[in-house]
Amino acid sequence: MLEAATLTECLAVNFTTLMRNALPEIGTDALAEMERGAATGISKRMSLAARLIREELGDTALDRLGRHQSDTARGWACFIIGAANMPLRDRLAAIRPDADDRHFGVREWSWMAVRPHLTADLESAIAILADWTADPSERIRRFASERSVRAAYGARISRHSRRSRNPDLRFSNRFVRTPPAMCRIRLATG
Repeated sequence: MLEAATLTECLAVNFTTLMRNALPEIGTDALAEMERGAATGISKRMSLAARLIREELGDTALDRLGRHQSDTARGWACFIIGAANMPLRDRLAAIRPDADDRHFGVREWSWMAVRPHLTADLESAIAILADWTADPSERIRRFASERSVRAAYGARISRHSRRSRNPDLRFSNRFVRTPPAMCRIRLATG
């Protein structure tokens, strides 16, 4: 199994075949359901794969998937973390290695898997991720600044967000109320 080199390759992965090979102990019912979901969008397939893996194998597959040579399998680990019942601080600690993964796809899956939890508790997320902005890894710094700012910016404009229901909610000057690119610049310069 190889890592996908492009987004097109990421999107073309046959999840059923990969699941059968990466997790040979998974049941045939799970594989059949994964096959039925093959025509859905990539995010829905990632969530479906994570749900099926958790239902069939529990969290025991998480470590193995997190170290798998396939970027898609590592992405399933991200979505398992995203679906787990855990406090935000623990969830971010669990997703951190994926946010620093060598593969662009896994880094994107890590963000997508935890995004709903970041936007649900934006103030805590920003407080936790602020410390990540000093990390030696540029990938961790980027996740912390760009991704958390994107969550803040998205939550800020979402009519369903906490900010929409409470327009007086303010963010720290560290995460100024400007488009995400400007936030990255201001984070980098202090």
